[in-house]
Amino acid sequence: MPLASSFCPNHSMVLRSFSKIATPGIRLGLVTGKTEWIEAINTVKQATDLHSSAPMQAVLFALLQHGAFPFHLEKLRKLYQQRYQALVNNLKLTLPVTCQVTPVDGGMFIWLLLPNCDVDALAKSALENGVAVVQSSVFYQDRRNVKPALRLNFTNANVEALAEEIERLSKVIEEFC
Repeated sequence: MPLASSFCPNHSMVLRSFSKIATPGIRLGLVTGKTEWIEAINTVKQATDLHSSAPMQAVLFALLQHGAFPFHLEKLRKLYQQRYQALVNNLKLTLPVTCQVTPVDGGMFIWLLLPNCDVDALAKSALENGVAVVQSSVFYQDRRNVKPALRLNFTNANVEALAEEIERLSKVIEEFC
């Protein structure tokens, strides 16, 4: 699937992270775009922290150059696919039929549409019940037309933990929707 930026390369920037394929703590990424935009970003970055960690850059470079890196990526793809499928299956089995799972072809998140409810209060209650979600309201500039939904991450929990978390989330959704 092409990046959205490929349709307007002269008017877009692409931000990428290595945290999901290397290690979350590495905090390194890259930006591509117009030279003048990248120069402006470099100026801001240098004003805030001078430069990224040289040892972490060396570790990342070695990882990317390692002969086994393609096998590492394939293992990650399989792992994330397994977790994605477990999350989707648990959502479909556990949640009320008024909730709708939006399938994805890539990425680290699932978008879960909910019946009309206070999605901010629901997200707060979910967190109090041990389930961290991102409520749809944070993605809207104009909060008057928020469609109730949750963004769910499936990369940080194993299959068993995902099942438990969906069980807890289901109870919260039933309470609020």
